Amino acid sequence: MTDKIITIPTEHGDATVWWDEQGDSAGWMLRYHSAGLRHLDEPLHATTAQDARKEALERLGSAGVGAGEQLTSAEAARVAGIKPKTWTSYVSRSKGREPSRRLAPAPDGRLGRTPWWWESTVLWWMSRRPGSGTRTDLA
Repeated sequence: MTDKIITIPTEHGDATVWWDEQGDSAGWMLRYHSAGLRHLDEPLHATTAQDARKEALERLGSAGVGAGEQLTSAEAARVAGIKPKTWTSYVSRSKGREPSRRLAPAPDGRLGRTPWWWESTVLWWMSRRPGSGTRTDLA
């Protein structure tokens, strides 16, 4: 596992996703706060860090715990500090690639045909994005 702890900022404090190797079986777990109440640790069904993060975002959304704002492509580009055309190109060129080889994160959802991302998804991507000029085709 490369990412054993994932932090997702929410409106009620950080939610935490982690790889738990204790007990009978190993797996991803989620802990979050809702309006100041601590929730019990919840097991996730995901097997990879990327899938665990996505499942956690879905659960947080259904529990009414926001993970930042929903961003359009232009807004995601602004948050990432790149031009909208660059963001759109990254998203387009990432389709069909395995998660570790994507140039941009997959959309968290769609409104009709328009993709959107949680603000925390873009911030998470930025924290793992290689620096300017890094060759990603050699990995």
